Amino acid sequence: MHSVEESFMENRVPGGMQYMSVVAHLSTVQIVFMNKFLVEFLDYLAAMLAMQAKPKQHLPQPESPQQHQQQQPQQAAPADSASTAAAAKPLVLLLDVQLDAPVLLMPLTSSSDDHIEVDLGTLQLTNRVVWEMHTDDKQKLLMDEMEVKETLLT
Repeated sequence: MHSVEESFMENRVPGGMQYMSVVAHLSTVQIVFMNKFLVEFLDYLAAMLAMQAKPKQHLPQPESPQQHQQQQPQQAAPADSASTAAAAKPLVLLLDVQLDAPVLLMPLTSSSDDHIEVDLGTLQLTNRVVWEMHTDDKQKLLMDEMEVKETLLT
């Protein structure tokens, strides 16, 4: 977990937010694409997300380093209000993942031994988290922007 102070130095995270990061460099990864499993899993996730309770509070707005320093002496608030605020904060996760020579296997059917093999060359996955203005209700939303770069595809 990175501190709030570190977020002001990281340009991929809104200032004033705690965040976590994952850095990985993997070689010769074999990925089996199972379309039927993926479709069923995404349907399951959609149903679970539909049952999720609606948030009662809005997300915290980005703050400047000066505002953060002014709030530090006021942190002697009761513990129950601090735990409520912590539960309302979103998980901000920065990704820096590089895959060298990943191979994608796509079976022709779910019961077939025959498959198509694709060498993906080099894949690089990075993201950044930004505040964006929602056009319908003029509310700021926290968005995760993913960037996938693929080179040396064969």
